[in-house]
Amino acid sequence: MASLMALCLLAGVPMLHAETKCPPGQMSFGNGEACRDCPLGRVAAAGSKSCEPCPTGKVSKRDRSGCEACAPGHIPAPGGMQCRPCPPGQEPAADGSRCAACTAGKASWHGTAGCIACKAGMIPNGGKTGCIPCKPGTVPSEDGVNCAACGPGKVARPGSNECSSCPAGQEPAPDKMRCIPARKGPGSEL
Repeated sequence: MASLMALCLLAGVPMLHAETKCPPGQMSFGNGEACRDCPLGRVAAAGSKSCEPCPTGKVSKRDRSGCEACAPGHIPAPGGMQCRPCPPGQEPAADGSRCAACTAGKASWHGTAGCIACKAGMIPNGGKTGCIPCKPGTVPSEDGVNCAACGPGKVARPGSNECSSCPAGQEPAPDKMRCIPARKGPGSEL
């Protein structure tokens, strides 16, 4: 082998070194170069000659051998090595790259995995960081953003998302939460 190497060197033919096969999370430019760890936030499969960033919404595993998704309600922090929670009132956008405001009728707070729908009879507060009950006699609007009053002859029971009609012979109480017997008006005969 030494004589072959000497002949190649004398003839000016470069010798090719054995290809370096690196383990996952490391890379080599080849030509016998030693394997090196991928930079933080980048990954490499076994035998790779380059380290690549993770796709949008994912972070590199600690050993840099591949990428993984963040836990629900979290997005990648700058650098791509760790995940961070979205602040209250927000959840990860569809692509997982950033946090976005909760959609209508939903809220999030510390410890939630994302935005959740408010319970019946409730709407999100202004910052969408919690849910608040609608006032007596009102129900959440169709878009879940505001509370709306019930129409004539209807009531809103606490914890309800819909107004109910009073049965025949009854009318809404002043609080608009229940029905009471209809009052006799001038000239009515009940």
